[in-house]
This record gives sequence, C-alpha cells and structure tokens, in this order.
Amino acid sequence: MFCNQCGARNDAESKFCVSCGAPLAMEPAPQEPEDMDATVLSTAHAPVPVPTPETPAEPAETGEAAPTQAVPAPVPTPDTAETTAMPPVAEPVDNPTQAMPPVEPAPAFVPPAEGENPAPAAPAGAAAGVPADAAAVAAAPARKKLSKPVVIGIVALVAVIVAGLAAFLTYRSEVWGGKSLPDPASITSQASGKNGKKGSVVKAKDVTEALKAKGLKTKTEKVFSGSDAGVFVGYKGFSQGERVDAGSTVTVQESAGPGVPADTIGKDVNKVVSTFENMGVPVHYKQVIVNDTKNTPAGRVVATYPAAGQGVAKDELDKGIFVGVATKGDGLGADIIGKDKDKVESDLESQGYDVTMRPRFSSKKNVGKITGSDPAPGSAMSEGDEITLYYGIDAKGVKEAYSIHNSPETGASTNMLGVSGVASGTWCNNAGDCITFDNKDSGDDLDTGSIPYPTGKDGTEYGEYSTLISCDAIQQPYCSNSKAGYLLTGDTGAFELMPGQSLTNYWCGSTRVDGNSVGGTTCDDGEYHMQDYFVVVPEGADLKSLENDGFFDKDALAAAKKQKSVDTDRPFLLYRDPKLYDKTTAARSMSNGMANSNPFLPYNGYGSGKDKIVKMKPAPSDDTAYYLVEQAGSYDWDDLPDANVDTGSSKTKSSGDKTDAKQSKKSKTYSEDEIRSAVDDGDFTPIAGTYCLKSDDSCVTLDKSGTLKVKDGESPDLYSHATKLTMRTGSWDRYYSSPEDAPFLDLTGPDSDYQCKTMSGESLSGSDCLDSMDVIEANITQRPLNPLYIFKGATFDVADGGTPFNASSEGDFDSSKPCLYFMGYHMNNAPTTDTVYYLQ
Repeated sequence: MFCNQCGARNDAESKFCVSCGAPLAMEPAPQEPEDMDATVLSTAHAPVPVPTPETPAEPAETGEAAPTQAVPAPVPTPDTAETTAMPPVAEPVDNPTQAMPPVEPAPAFVPPAEGENPAPAAPAGAAAGVPADAAAVAAAPARKKLSKPVVIGIVALVAVIVAGLAAFLTYRSEVWGGKSLPDPASITSQASGKNGKKGSVVKAKDVTEALKAKGLKTKTEKVFSGSDAGVFVGYKGFSQGERVDAGSTVTVQESAGPGVPADTIGKDVNKVVSTFENMGVPVHYKQVIVNDTKNTPAGRVVATYPAAGQGVAKDELDKGIFVGVATKGDGLGADIIGKDKDKVESDLESQGYDVTMRPRFSSKKNVGKITGSDPAPGSAMSEGDEITLYYGIDAKGVKEAYSIHNSPETGASTNMLGVSGVASGTWCNNAGDCITFDNKDSGDDLDTGSIPYPTGKDGTEYGEYSTLISCDAIQQPYCSNSKAGYLLTGDTGAFELMPGQSLTNYWCGSTRVDGNSVGGTTCDDGEYHMQDYFVVVPEGADLKSLENDGFFDKDALAAAKKQKSVDTDRPFLLYRDPKLYDKTTAARSMSNGMANSNPFLPYNGYGSGKDKIVKMKPAPSDDTAYYLVEQAGSYDWDDLPDANVDTGSSKTKSSGDKTDAKQSKKSKTYSEDEIRSAVDDGDFTPIAGTYCLKSDDSCVTLDKSGTLKVKDGESPDLYSHATKLTMRTGSWDRYYSSPEDAPFLDLTGPDSDYQCKTMSGESLSGSDCLDSMDVIEANITQRPLNPLYIFKGATFDVADGGTPFNASSEGDFDSSKPCLYFMGYHMNNAPTTDTVYYLQ
C-alpha cells in the first residue's frame, strides 16, 4: 500500500504512513467475479486487462455502428518483467518538477453481457498502463500535511505537560522545594490517634517530633502566653504551611504559661496592653512615683510583678500580673534605679533621709548603680525616714561584702565573716526553675546580712536558725583556716553557699547527727550524705581558672562545652544536682579521735584527703546556670493607686475599675475560725494589710506571707527590720481553756531575731542566746516581736485577772476594727485605743 500524501510504501495492515504519518486509505476487499471474462485485475504490479469477447459484439438495433474495439495492453510475464516494470508513480505536489510517465488512451468500455456483473470501473482519469492505486492517488483530493516542526512541537508539548505533572506531584510530596511546616491541627489528630483520646491542644514536643520526621532540625524557645505550659504557640518567623529549606533549623515556640516578657521595662504602657491582655490572668496597672519625668516619661513601665522575664507562679494565677506605670510625684522615685549610687545617696541625704548602702550582685551594666531599695522605689517618704539602697557589685566586691571593719570583738581592721546577704534574691534557670534566697539584716552597721535556710532544696530540715555559710565559720563568725579550700578565700571571685549544719553533721543509720552539738546521738562509724551546695559566680569572676584547676567534673565540663555558653555578663549560680552522681553517700570513720573528711564539702584544711573531694556537677552552661533576676524592690502592689490605662478588656484592671484586686480582697469577710485556720497554716491573707496608730505616728504592713515591717514613723519595738511572723499556741493556756477562746491570735517572730552578748562581751544571735550559759537576761538586746492580732469586737475583763495584762491597767479601748497590739517581754498593760495599730 502506498501513501497518497508522500507515496511511500507501507504494509497492507498499516493505518498511518511510516514516512509522513498521514492516514492511509483502506483498500476494499476484492469481490469474486462471476465471469472471468469480466474480471479486472487490480494489482499494483500490472495494468488492468480488459476482457476480450469470444464473438464480435452485435450491432445495435438502432443501426448505429459499433465502436471499434481497442487492443488491450499486454500482460507482463516473467520473461518480460524487467522490460515491463511498473510505471513510476506520480510524485507529490511538493515536487512538481518530477515528470509523469506517458499515459496511453484507455480502452473503450465494453458493456458486460446480460446477467454478468460489470467489472469495476477504473478511476476517472486512469490511463492505460497506470496502476489503479496510482490512479486513485491522482484522483483523490489533496490533504494538508503535518510538517515535522509541528509534530516535534506536539511531542514537546506533551513532554512539558507530563514533566509539569511530575514536578507538581513530587513538589507536593516534598521530594524537592523544601519542607512545609505542618498544620498543628493535623498534628493534634495524629497525636490523639496514638492513645485513642482526643486532644484539644498541641504540645510543642509533638510539633518538634513532626519536624524531625521531615528531616528538619529544631530549636525550642519558651514564650509567655495564656496557654498552659508546654503548649505549642507558633513557629518563630514562619507560619504553618510555609516552606523551609531541607535540613534547616526551625524554632518552635513553646508556652511557658503567663508571665512578663523580659523586654517590658521601659516601654510605653499602651504598647504592652495587647501583650498582657492575652496572658489569661488578671492584669493590674498601678501608679509608681518617679521624680524626673524628663528622663523617665510618665506612662513608661518602671516595674512589674512578677519581675520582667519571670512567669506567674501557679499559686498566684488568681492574683495575676501587676504593671507599675511611671507617674510624676514626690517621694522615693522609681527612677533612682540604674543611676550612679554615690549621686543617689548624696541626693537623698540632702533631702533629709537617713541612707544606708548595701551591696547586691548585678549584671555588668548595673555595677556601681542602684538596683533596689527598701522601702521599694516609688514609695511615699517623709523627711528623716530611713532608706536602704542596694547597689550593684561584681566579683571584685565579694570579699568586701563578707567583711566587717574595726570589730570591737577582735580589734582587727578587717575580718571576713562566713555569712552575707549579698547573694539574696531570686535565681532562675532557662527551664523556669527558681531558687530564692531571703536576706536577714539586723540593721547593725557591722552586719553583712545573712541568708536564712531552714529547709534545704533537697528537703532536709535544718531548723529556723540555720543560714547558708561560705566558709568554716562554725564556732566563731569568721573564716578561720587559711589552708582550707573555700572559694571565698581564693582569688576567682566565686564562692560557695552551704547549709551551716552540713559542715558538721552526719548520719547514724537514719538519724542525722550534729557533730558540733553536745550530747544526743553519736556513732563512731557513720555516713556522710551529699547535701545542698551552691556555687555563686558573680559577673567578672575568673571562671576559666575554676575550670582549669579541676574544680568541675571532667565529663560534666565536656558536656557543658557542647551546650550554649553561659552568659558571664550576668551573675549566676550552680546547684549541685545529686541526680548527676552515681553515689551520694560516703563512709565516715574515726582515726585517732578525728573523723575523716566529708568528701561532699570543700577541703577543710586538715589532714590529707584533698584529692578525694567530689568534683562539681554540673559545669556551667546556659542550660545549667541559675541567673539572678534583677528586680527593683518589693512593692506593696495592692496599696498602690490604680493607673489610668485604656485596656479595653475585663481581664485587666485600671483606674475606675470597681473590680480592682484591693477592693475585692477587702470585700471578703472571714469568720474568726477561718482566720485562725488560715494563719495557723501560714496564710496571713485574711489579716494582711496596713496597720497604723490612731495618731498616725507609726504604721506597719503585714503581707500574706506573714512578713511584718515598718511602713512609716517610729518602730513599734526595739528594731525596724522586717520579720516573719508565725502563730503561737499554748502561751496563754492559763487564761483560756483553749486557743479558740482567746479574743486574739498570738503572733511571734523567729528565735533567729534574738541578739545578745555573753558575760565576756561576745556577740551572739539566734538560738545561741537561749542556749548559752554565759548570757543573762539583761544582756539580751533584741527579742522577737510578739504582736497580738485582736479580733473585731474583742473585750477584756482585765480587773479579774483573766487576761495576760496588768489588772490595774485597764483603759479605753475601741474594738470596732481589728488591730495589732505589740506585747513587751513582761508586765504588759492592757491595749488601749491609743496604743494599738488599727487595720486601715
């Protein structure tokens, strides 16, 4: 079969030309003729023969002459095949210069005899000697040819479509083009499918796992929000569904619960409203006094509770967040924070205030500057009031913070004490775990302060008189052994903090024994236990020397080097974690009347064993450090006036809000039984507030923790520093059959408030004043406070001797409001309207 477009030869079964691709016309199936004389051979190899009749055709009845019969073309035989080859086929119209073979006249048509089938007619225009197919080609109408460029274009288009579809599918399957950040909703359904429970929130750790499954690296950043801790907040710098490069690091933001962002201080309050509105806790905006609104414009945030960078404690979620807003006014301005300590001291003294300076650790930027005060910055003051200013120091000031000068006891120009309050404050790690050290300051110019430590972080009960110490100041208040290995006496600027009793105690079986006490349980062979131990590293300390001297465990140090470096511009401490040690006990043995050294303490300078001291774990890194939280002071937030801030939300409290925290607290009414129960449990909330004499010559504040301190005017007793009260029962049993029958609560300060001198002139404090046989009553210079909280409506029948007051001391007493009455050591007169402090 030949193509009628290009003339190329094709197999009979082909439907398209193998050369140009044009469709091929199918040949009709040949019919079997009834009369071979009428058969027309239609092959591609020979001309079509005309059948020859056996007799001449008869003339027509019309008398017309019959046409002359043409001589048929010869049929080729094998012998003549070479000379009678098929005539050439006409070339396509694309090649008009090709000559066509001569065409001979067609023979005359001879009608078939009656009853015969006519032979198929040759196509019109077919010439004798020309194949029928060729004639059909010549006779067929011309068809438009698809050029090679068109065919190539079609093939290319198909290839592009296929490639595009493949690219789309592989892109969606993230074979290329990066990885998409998953939709948290999809992670929720996946996570809930594992345990069969429907989850309502997505945990950050689940998002992290999903990202790692995609081959992405992850980093977790904790942010404050109204969501529960651990909940996924978002992707830092990206949105769900966005693509990131394969193998890149994605920061997952994890909720740390509600809190105060670290960059809050100094911002315009209107720019932080939206942030706090979404914290899910009450937010209270309070006025805080500033003196210089040129440098600290009104409306700026100058203080917060919790401190900036800290979260709201679980037990204070109902209390919420307090934001101090700068307000022009007189008093101790909050704008003293961050100013040069010498200038602030001079300015305040020129205004008639009695100023005491105390060092506190600070970050590098605040060294030599005011970091806080007592009373807190922003408090109203009167001329002559006492103010304690705290200023920032670094490692260079550590030894001075532990030293006293010209002690009357030793006569030395300088003595280094074993205790100091310089490290007091709150220290928190990046995981949100915090350690708070309170400061106890007697107000004595020679006093460096101290850090009470009645209960260890490990749960050990040391008693209310225990403090943290930094050297072997056990039987004397000074560091005594220059050969010992205490960091305080070294040159790195770092120092240790240890419970005082940990230097002398050990265990006999399950009983803890104080080796420094007289009497009680003892044993020759006991056991040392690892106890609380802290290392404080101020800004500027020589941390490198500590590392090089082998102070830290070698493996712990190697692990820390793989973590983010600690920020040495901020003071930090390390807590020795018992969980990092395989062994936390060691045998205690006696030899020649001396016990072997405790390996869990610094080397004490006696005997051998320095090489057996347990090395410190962990080593410093950004993950292991507890950084100091720098805060200006302790504000009495409930007593501060509201600030006028447009919050637009019922979750926040501002000026004119009738649901203010202070008002709602005072509207709560407690029964006497509820008050007794709460205070007995250490919750002073029902009686917390400000108490003043009727004359207003003196005022004190009592907070919900039981801390009592002077607010204004004269002190109600022998000293003015803050003290922690507890409720005492049984002291007045001889007057009342049970504590519930007494019309008051018997409150007392701790025994650690005792100050005394021995007969030889040695100064003692705390329980030593009670235990020493060398202390007489007259030499006790300070006792714990003993205020009575007198219930509203209380009455006293003083005359019949049924009260703890002098029978002849009865006077006018207005009990229409609750009040505090400060008892003396003995021989107390009955309370009167002029001698009690009424709740304001």
